[in-house]
Amino acid sequence: MHGSAQATRTAAAVVVLVALAALGWSALSTTSARVSATTENAGNVFRSGTIDVSTSAPQPYLFDATGLYPGEVVQTCVEVAYTGSVGADVRLYGAVTGGSGLERFAILRLELGANSGPDCEGFDADSVLWDGTLAQLVADHPNYPSALVLIPESVSGDTVWLRASATIADDDDAQGRDTEFWLVLEARP
Repeated sequence: MHGSAQATRTAAAVVVLVALAALGWSALSTTSARVSATTENAGNVFRSGTIDVSTSAPQPYLFDATGLYPGEVVQTCVEVAYTGSVGADVRLYGAVTGGSGLERFAILRLELGANSGPDCEGFDADSVLWDGTLAQLVADHPNYPSALVLIPESVSGDTVWLRASATIADDDDAQGRDTEFWLVLEARP
């Protein structure tokens, strides 16, 4: 009886091995029978766009005025042009960088329009962008997100004339003061 139990176990082991071999062969034959195909998508390209804003200002600043007094108005006109290939908002913001506090008394008026030259002759105002003190302008608009919009959703070739006028408030405390500031024109998509 001992021999037949051994033979039964050996036969069972052979059956298991044959079954495993059959399963392995089945898996291999299925894998090797796989069909495949590929396709190619040639000619892909990435190109970056451009963002470019410029002015017609002959110098890098709008104002360089001394000896100002109440009632005297200094003004300048510049053409702002957007020539980028990506649509963008052109905005204006600024900051006071030095001086003795004249920004509190400097009244600045910024107007958008057309048909002008640097001397502002023939300027045709469409809208007032800002009318208030320089101090309030830089407090309200210190960066791009808060900036004044000159050209919304501009496309290449969009232009606008900006007339900047300044005077000094009629206040004795304005005497003998000065201010240094910058204004930035920036375009972003």
